[in-house]
Amino acid sequence: MRRNLRDALNDLLDRDLTFIPCGGADRLHQEREQWTDGANVFAAAPGAILGYERNRRTFDRLQDHGYRIVSAESFLSYYESGSFDPASEKVAIQLAGTELSRGRGGPRCMTLPVARHPNPTGN
Repeated sequence: MRRNLRDALNDLLDRDLTFIPCGGADRLHQEREQWTDGANVFAAAPGAILGYERNRRTFDRLQDHGYRIVSAESFLSYYESGSFDPASEKVAIQLAGTELSRGRGGPRCMTLPVARHPNPTGN
């Protein structure tokens, strides 16, 4: 019997996963950012996620784990220039949207269903 979700996923996927706590290590910040959909991010590609910009402590933890933090506007310019390579970098895109969450949902909720092409590298 597995003790928790982390152990179960590591066993099933046969690899170690990194869990990044929503809101950081402080319980009060975790609760606040959970309420403002800090964990409700959308994985647009391997290494590219979108989340609400107001969840500052969650983005701080993502940065601690090697994500480059960018606004949606700056990411679009970067992407259009052809510089973004999801295989070589991790990016966390901050979305403005204080009114969007009033309906209770985050970027992941607002994008379903999404069809993606398989990743040719298998990641």
